[in-house]
Amino acid sequence: MKVNWQSRLLQAYYIALELLEQDKVDNCLKCTYIHLNENHQSQFHQ
Repeated sequence: MKVNWQSRLLQAYYIALELLEQDKVDNCLKCTYIHLNENHQSQFHQ
């Protein structure tokens, strides 16, 4: 039971990391197009 819980937690952790990395990439791509917009920057870079 404990091992199963740990492996599920680890799996969820890696999935979350992957999604966060993808978010960073997407936001950086957006910022290259809208880098003059300060509202955009404060929204995505907190």
